[in-house]
Amino acid sequence: MAKLQAFMADPVANATLQHRVADFGSAQPKGNYLAVAFVVAGMLPEPYTTTYTIGQAAAAQITGSNIVAALKDLAYKGMCWFLGDGLVNGKAGKPTEMKNSTGYGSRTAPRTTGEVAEKVDFTVKDTFLNTDFWNSLRAGLLGPLDVYLFTNRTVQVVRYASEMPTFDGIGYEMPGDYNQDIPGGFSVAWTCERGQLSPLKGVKEFDLNFELLRYSFAAATPAPTNLTLVAGTSNRYTMTTGTAAKIKRAVVEAGAVRYSIYKNTNEDIPATELVTIDSDTGEVTLAAGMPVGRYFYTVAAENTVGVYGSYQIEIVVK
Repeated sequence: MAKLQAFMADPVANATLQHRVADFGSAQPKGNYLAVAFVVAGMLPEPYTTTYTIGQAAAAQITGSNIVAALKDLAYKGMCWFLGDGLVNGKAGKPTEMKNSTGYGSRTAPRTTGEVAEKVDFTVKDTFLNTDFWNSLRAGLLGPLDVYLFTNRTVQVVRYASEMPTFDGIGYEMPGDYNQDIPGGFSVAWTCERGQLSPLKGVKEFDLNFELLRYSFAAATPAPTNLTLVAGTSNRYTMTTGTAAKIKRAVVEAGAVRYSIYKNTNEDIPATELVTIDSDTGEVTLAAGMPVGRYFYTVAAENTVGVYGSYQIEIVVK
């Protein structure tokens, strides 16, 4: 007899079965969409079909347990816009049943065809501050997109090739109240000939946290030039005045990024501090004329879909 896990793996083959939650040992999904991903159409295969390589791992089939990791891998590569838990909230009504245009013979009303039209309305935390992105979505400049809709435990995939999702209701309202945020959002709608989209189970809510989609940084390679790491610290260096110094820490994850550097966390660097960065490689250069003092800098990396990460360095010039 097959294991219960294998029995549940193919919902199409078991389409006539009506399962109870207790039958597969998980709680009911919560009643909202708490994350959504826009993916360049066709970049991620259907679950349980062909394999996909996530980062440096071996190629594997996409399942509920690794689909978020696969989408994040695509985000690092600039092919997925991932709006994680903490940024969005989505709701949807019952689908609209599509019917024949006319009732025939003894039928008193047109029969349903099995096709449905669905729509999800999303509220998005940062709509106002990302107007250019939403304008691009509005104008179709992001290209054909597959859409992934997440509850806390499941995901539904709206494919461009079969459901052709469309976007409307994009924008924000200015509430005229100093004590309120600026609410905004969008809607995504589609039709499906086979009824409502089946949810794929196995998603972990923790993985959907938007804070987890960040670049990480490798150790300084090559070794920093004319900088000495202070014992017992990981990011504090001393530098002798009158000598130029360099340090470079590249992002670990795949994909092209642009690097920037700021004083403290987000301030412009004064010209007198003589600090620059190579925006392509992330190499930081401190010129020989750096004044004696103690300096804090933040190096940040960002890609074309908004994935970013940062690290801090402290320089003591003596």
